[in-house]
Order: sequence, then C-alpha cells, then structure tokens
Amino acid sequence: MNKFIVFTAFILSFSIFSFSQISQSRKDSLIENSESPVDTIRLNALKQLTWESRFTEPLEGFEYAFDALSLAEDLNRLEDMATIHNFIGVIATKINSLDKAKVHILKAYRISDSLNFQREKAYALNNLGEIYYQTGKPDSAINQLNGSIELFKEINDLNGLAYAYNQMGMAQRKLKKYDEAFKFHNLCLEIRIKLDHKDFVAKTLLHMGVDLLEKGSYPEAREYFEKIDKSRFEERPYFSLAYHYILVGKTYLGEKNDNMAIQYFKDAYRLAQKSELFPELRDAAKLLSDIYEAQQFHKTALFYLNMYKTWDDSVKNSDLVAEYKQIELRKAFEQKYKFLEYKMKKDLESKELKLFWNRVLISGFFGFSLLLLIFLIILVKKSRIIAKQNKLLLLQKEDIESKNTELNAQNLQISEQNKAISQQRDELAIANATKDKFFAIIAHDLRGPVGNLTAFFNLIIDSYQDKIDPKLMEFFLVVNASVQQTYTLLENLLTWSQLQNGSIPYNPLKNNLFTTVDNNINLLSAKSNEKNISVVNTMPKEVILKFDTYMLDTVIRNLLSNAIKFTNSGGTISFSSSKKGNFIELKISDTGIGISKSEIDKLYRIDVRHKTKEGTSGEKGTGLGLILCKEFMEKHGGTISVESVQGKGSTFIISLPLDE
Repeated sequence: MNKFIVFTAFILSFSIFSFSQISQSRKDSLIENSESPVDTIRLNALKQLTWESRFTEPLEGFEYAFDALSLAEDLNRLEDMATIHNFIGVIATKINSLDKAKVHILKAYRISDSLNFQREKAYALNNLGEIYYQTGKPDSAINQLNGSIELFKEINDLNGLAYAYNQMGMAQRKLKKYDEAFKFHNLCLEIRIKLDHKDFVAKTLLHMGVDLLEKGSYPEAREYFEKIDKSRFEERPYFSLAYHYILVGKTYLGEKNDNMAIQYFKDAYRLAQKSELFPELRDAAKLLSDIYEAQQFHKTALFYLNMYKTWDDSVKNSDLVAEYKQIELRKAFEQKYKFLEYKMKKDLESKELKLFWNRVLISGFFGFSLLLLIFLIILVKKSRIIAKQNKLLLLQKEDIESKNTELNAQNLQISEQNKAISQQRDELAIANATKDKFFAIIAHDLRGPVGNLTAFFNLIIDSYQDKIDPKLMEFFLVVNASVQQTYTLLENLLTWSQLQNGSIPYNPLKNNLFTTVDNNINLLSAKSNEKNISVVNTMPKEVILKFDTYMLDTVIRNLLSNAIKFTNSGGTISFSSSKKGNFIELKISDTGIGISKSEIDKLYRIDVRHKTKEGTSGEKGTGLGLILCKEFMEKHGGTISVESVQGKGSTFIISLPLDE
C-alpha cells in the first residue's frame, strides 16, 4: 500500500490545521492591515497572511512569517512567537526542508512549554509527529502524538484531536499494528461526524477500510469502502473513484473472487483513463495482468502488462517532474531562508546600534547643553555680538556633522545591499549550473546502457527472426521500440543540456546545402523505405551557405524523422529551397496527418509539458527534438516555423542568413 502512504502524506499536508481558500479581496484587506501603524493589527494581519499563504504561495508566506516574528519579538509577544514558529515549521515541512522545520517547531514547543500555552504546545507535538512519520520513524511519531492527544483532550480541541488520532492511526499502520490503527481512525471518525466534516469523514472511512484490507479482513474492509459518499471523491490520484474501485477489487481478490475483482479493476481502469490518472491506470493494469496470467490467458495478460509498463513510465515521468519542481522550490526556500535570517540579524544589530546611539546622544545632549549654557553666560557677559556669531558658527557645525552622519549611514546601507545582491547572484549561478549538470549526467550515464539494449534487441530481431516464437518476437519488437524511443530522448536531452551550458561549439563553415540535405535523406532511407514513403529533394545543387554542419544535420534529421513518423504509408516528403530577402528558406513538406493550431503554439516551449502524439505506425516521440531545432536555428541567426492543415500535411520552414 505504498501509494496510500503517499496519498495520506498529501492529505495531512504537513499540518494539523484545516485549509480554507481565501478570496482575493480578503487577502488585499489583510495586506492593507499588515501596513497599519497599529502594531497589534499589523501583527495579526501578518500571522493570517502567513497561514493562509502556506499552500498557494509558501515562499510568500515565509516572508510574512519572518516579518511577523520580528514584530512579535519587538512587542515581546511570546505566545505569538510560538504560533509563528509553528507556522514556519509547517511551511518548511510543506517544502520538504525538514531540518529547518524541526528547528522552528522545537522553538514553538519550548516557548509554549515555558508559558504553559497548551494549545500551541499540542500543535507543536503533532507537527513533530508528522516530521518523524515522514522520515520513517513511526515509533518516535507515536511518542509525540501521544503527548499531543493528551493535551488536545485537556483543552477540548476536537479539531486538533481528530487530526492527532488520524496521524496516530497512520503511524500504527506503518508498524503493521492494524487493530490499533483501526481503533484510532475510528476515534477520528466519531469526532469528524460530530463536527460534520463530510470530506474528512469520507477520507477517514477510506483509512479504516485500508486498515482492514491490509489486515486481511476483506469483507469488513469492503463494508467500509462502500460506506463512503461517492460524491466526495475528487478527480486526482489516490482519492478518486477509480482508486476506490481498485481497493474494492482488492477485497474480492483477497477472497479469491477473481471475476468480481476483474470487474472492479476494469471499471477503475476505464475511469482512470477518462480522467488521465496515471497511478490508477498503472495499478489497475498490473492487477489485471497478474490475474489473467494466473488464469493462463497469456495474450490478455501481455496486453495489460504492456499497458502497465506504459503507464508506469508516465507515472515515473510525472514523479520526476514533480521531484524537480520540489527541488527547485526547496532551493528557492533555502536562499530566501538565508536572506531572511541575514536580514533579521542585521535588523537586530541595527536596533541595538540605534539604542546605543540614542543613549549616547541623550547623555551628550545634556552634557553639551550644560557646557553651552555656561559658555553662553560667559559670552553674554563679554559681548552680545560675539555670542551671536559663535552661536551661528556652532549651528553650522552641527548641521555639517549631521549630514556627514547621514551620508555614512547611507553608504553603509548601500554596501550591505550590494553584498546581499552579489550573494544572491552567486547562489543563482550555482543553482543553474547544478541543474545543467543534473541533466547532462542523467543523459550521459544512461545513454551507454540504453544504446547497448538497442543493439542487443536489433541483433535478436535481425538474426533470430525465424527462430523465435512469433508472440515473443512481437514482445521484443514492442520493447525494442520503447528502448529506441528512450535512446532518442537521452540523445536529445544530452544535446539540449550541452547547448544550455555552452559545451557545443558554434563553428559555421561554407557548405553545400543540397549535399547536406541529401546525406540526411540517405541516412533515414531505411525508415522511409520501411513505410513506403517517397522522399524527394528538388533543391538547386549549387546553394552554398555558411552553417555549422553538426547543428544543421541535427535540425534536418529531426524534421525529416518527424515527417516520416507522421506520414502514412505511400505518402510523400519533399525538400525545396528559395531565396527570400537576405535568407535562404528550406522547406520540408509532407502529406501526413498535420498539426492542430493549439499544438503548433506549444511546439517550441520548454516550459510546457508535451503530450507526444504517436506516429502513423505507432512511433513514439520525445518532445525535445523541435526545441533543439529552434535553439540551433537561433544560433545561426535564423528561424523555424510551420504551416499545417490537419489531414493534409505539414510544411516546416527553416531560414538561414546568406553569407554577406
């Protein structure tokens, strides 16, 4: 039930507080209050902004939290400081920076304990339990949760108690203590029914069903699954109706009722496919494959096994993207955390310095006033004229000293700001270099093994075509296609990462454009001949241009490969060129299936997740080829564009500047 643990961690969302979406008008009102001249109004607004931004804008919430913490320290509001430290811990947990989360939650606990502030102390223990649960220490989590449960009971906080019971149930299930897990989830259910929290009632019933399912009490588990109000399910992984059907199917599978299990798994597969829920598609396909294999329906089992591998790849890709986003968010958080820590330290030093100078100025003022009074008395006695002149000179001197002090303070502030900006720039450069190295290492280290797999399968297919069982050969062909697609993806990924970090040199030389195109046509002739596609080069043979051979070969090869992929058997692909102003336009036209307007708008964008379309013979794409083409053309000072009509074909146009 690993996926259910992931789901539970998401549902708890690293906090025991309930989530409610605030409207923009409410947020604007809070922002206005956060600038109020009244300290208490400003502090309460900053606290609210911190908590209500924790999911939607965690980094923004983090800034609000540090401003609130600084203000609470100035006002010596210890209870507010405990609450804010808890808030910071929850946000850090959300971003998966668990070490910093633990530091702030422990601060919240110590402050609350010293004040006997039971409510915030209970929340701190509950949040510590969540951190220990996430780091794979359920025994430590249980110790913390026992403390929070007792405190919530003592102050009669039902909402907090429900969350603590739910987390305790999850920790007990992690230790395979299913009866204990069910007991705590049942206590949680009673409270949530009493509070009329319908969504949480549905989720708690699901937890109780899983407790019984993992225990092996299949009919009882199914009874709890069927109690859930189906209208409460959401169309997202691990709390969808499709996931519910998978769980019910598992109860029948546990009772050896394969027919009912198959019915539910197929319903789950259909619903998941409709909503594009990759985890449920993967799990349903694997369960169906295992059942059919056990029943010796090998062909059907193989079909679902192939589907399982396809959806498993999709889940892994989605997980990789999500993990990368989480890493980027955590890096941004670490940078902001360092900056805010530095800012708080400087603010504290500035306040202490200001207090010191205030004392010095007050003492100096009284001393100076006494001396001035004596001096003025003496001067008045000697001469009113001399007294007036000396007084004027004294005022001028004070004005100059004041301006010098202001200039020195401004210079110090500018110096500190420049230092902070320089540090942020260096950290950003390191983060970008790490990202480029990350892509390059993945692509480079995996290319060799995947290339070996491609060579291995090609050897089997070419040498043992007539000696292997046709069904097994068909399986080899499917796997070979998947491996070749993966190899192409790695090639493109490595090329793209090299291009980003500047390791691909741009070396334009004079070359014959016709010959370059003809070489690539010959290189891909096996693919075009396999699909009975005619490739024609009608370009003039004397077109000489200055271009980088490696980059232009990559562009032409990608565009020709795509044209072959999306052209039906018996179709035609043609190359032509013409002069347009100071550019030579090279056109690659096909009679394929064409591209929709919405797809064209997304072709060259790296920030959009591409859902690659299968070719006319089921070929797979990577989504990186056209992005590489665009960047290579920009290196040449040229462009790439496309004209397409769905059902009639596409024309890709690349323009190269003439050598002046």
